[in-house]
Amino acid sequence: MESVISASMIVLVIRTRKPLFKSKPRKHLLIATLSIVGTTAILPFTPVAQIFGFTGLSPLYLLAVGVIVLLYTIAAEIVKEIFYKRVKLETSAITFR
Repeated sequence: MESVISASMIVLVIRTRKPLFKSKPRKHLLIATLSIVGTTAILPFTPVAQIFGFTGLSPLYLLAVGVIVLLYTIAAEIVKEIFYKRVKLETSAITFR
């Protein structure tokens, strides 16, 4: 559950140089991402879960997953900012040679 949700969030993070909450994704990407996250979160609590052997997580584990995804998203934003600053510096150094 955590890996699918965090991967979906990372797609939103890396799609643009801007911070996640300062750049709205296009409608289709947002719908797809929310659908994936929603399905992933709900699926263990449905009858289909028995077919695949899924079990629902306790509220404490769901909270932990939420915190992990939040921290992972923040870390990705920080790394993205550092990356683009470094790329900008390297590009400007090449230009002035």
